[in-house]
Amino acid sequence: MTQRLTNLYFWNIFVTTLLAFCRPYVILMLQGAKTKN
Repeated sequence: MTQRLTNLYFWNIFVTTLLAFCRPYVILMLQGAKTKN
């Protein structure tokens, strides 16, 4: 059970970091799509 919690904690940090890195690119892509249309 401890291993599962540690794994969940690791994935939570991993996903949060990934989203933090991806968010600016997604916003740029959305703004680019809006300006094209």
